[in-house]
Amino acid sequence: MEMVVAQKINETIPIRRKSIDDMLSQIENEAEKSRAIHAAHFVFLASFNMVGNLVVSRDLVGPESDGGSEFYSSIKEFMKLTGEPNMANLFSWLEWIDPQRLRKKMDRVLGKIL
Repeated sequence: MEMVVAQKINETIPIRRKSIDDMLSQIENEAEKSRAIHAAHFVFLASFNMVGNLVVSRDLVGPESDGGSEFYSSIKEFMKLTGEPNMANLFSWLEWIDPQRLRKKMDRVLGKIL
């Protein structure tokens, strides 16, 4: 079993290498345009495209695409919302009221992501 898993991982080396090379060239292009770059954005896009290449054999988003930026922003907002303390978790009788509107915000963000 371990030999099969190692073989499958080794078969994906060219795909992973291409995604990393693309990410580095995108970072270089961005660095030429401005002094500040948001590295996490490029790492996220590279990871997302790596999965896309493994599953559907193509890049899913580009650094300049509106869809990629919107997806990245939605994921960031989703992560922020999941880290917020929710009063409804402490007091179950507040769940139907949703006093902090976290459920409403989470539904909106999940709709964007999906």
